[in-house]
Amino acid sequence: MQKLIKACKNQKRSSQQELYKMYYSYALNICVHYARDLSEAKDMAHEGFLNVFKRIDNYKEHTPFELWLRRVMINAAIDYHRKYHKNVINLEVVQKIESTSNVFDDLGFDELLKMIQQLTPRYRLVFNLYIMEGFSHKEIAERLEISVGTSKSNLARAKIKLQGMVSKTKKIEELTKIK
Repeated sequence: MQKLIKACKNQKRSSQQELYKMYYSYALNICVHYARDLSEAKDMAHEGFLNVFKRIDNYKEHTPFELWLRRVMINAAIDYHRKYHKNVINLEVVQKIESTSNVFDDLGFDELLKMIQQLTPRYRLVFNLYIMEGFSHKEIAERLEISVGTSKSNLARAKIKLQGMVSKTKKIEELTKIK
C-alpha cells in the first residue's frame, strides 16, 4: 500500500487510477451520507479524489490511509455544499431537542439513509457531521463558516424533520396492516 501511495505522490497516473479504483466505493459510501442522491454523491467523490491527488503529499504513513481518505471526502462534501448550496443557511435558532428520540430505533440503515437524503443540504450536512462523525457544534461552525447557534438550529431542525418522516412512515405502515 505504501508503495502505491509513494507512486501517487510521484504523480504516476497508473498508480492514481489504481488507488481510485481501490477506494472509489469506500469514498462514495462516505459521500452518500452527505448527498441528496447518488449523482451528487458521485460528484462529491470525484472532487474528493481530485483533492486526494493534490494533497497526497500531506498524507503521513503513520496514519491509516482510510482515515485520511475519510477526512478528505468529508471535507470535499463540505466544500461541495459551500459551493453549490451556499444560500441554504438558516440563521434562526430553535429550541434544542434534548435527545435523538427512540423513534429512529425501528428503522433500518437504508431506510434512515433515504430519509437523511431528503433533508435540505445544510440540515443533512450538519446532521451527518454531528451525529455520524462526532464533530462538535464549534467544529461544525468553523468548517461551515456559520455560528454555533446556527449549527445547533440546523441539527434541531434536521431531527424534527426526520422525526416527522419517521412518524409518517409508521402511520403508513399501520394503515397498510389494518387493510
